[in-house]
Amino acid sequence: MLVREKIASLDWNKRWNEPISLLLCSYFGEDYIHAAKAAYGIGFTHILFASRNGTVVCYRLESDTKNVGKRLAELFLQEKDAAHAWRDSLIQATDSLDEALSRPPKSFLVPENLHELDARLDSYLPVFIRVNIVPDFLPPDMAENAAAPLVEARAYAEHAYHAVEALFKKISEDIALKEKRNAGLLHNLLNEELRAYTETGKLPQEED
Repeated sequence: MLVREKIASLDWNKRWNEPISLLLCSYFGEDYIHAAKAAYGIGFTHILFASRNGTVVCYRLESDTKNVGKRLAELFLQEKDAAHAWRDSLIQATDSLDEALSRPPKSFLVPENLHELDARLDSYLPVFIRVNIVPDFLPPDMAENAAAPLVEARAYAEHAYHAVEALFKKISEDIALKEKRNAGLLHNLLNEELRAYTETGKLPQEED
């Protein structure tokens, strides 16, 4: 089966559309697949980002969402007072990420500082994912009882997406100024390309 036909045959579900960069998408896509699996033993097998004119549409597989949701519900039921524990974990991860985001953007052009930011993103996204997904997979009475702390956590943490995007935009502008390149194009670097730049000082050719 051709790649395009294979992609079209999967059970995609549109999740959101936002005016964000492919750089942010590449970070969060990586975490949906790898960091979530590391944290919970199961992650998303495919994430699709479609970008057009500065707006990105995110698609996940409905089967992935069900599999991850069921696993998260199992973990939730095993943990004492999980709603408050998960709320507190997300607040802590958000505070840690916010602390990193408060640093000068140029500091993340040093490899070890970018690696630290990577680690904080890896800690943030899995706990954000579980707070968002698990309510749909809990028994109705338990979901109702858990709603208040989980909604509180989500409201506390949601700003991080846009805060990370703002940081990446400033980083791309700093690189563009230094390298005399187009900032808009650099804002759509992939995460491994940004990591490579901090280590080697080399950017992809513009035609790439």
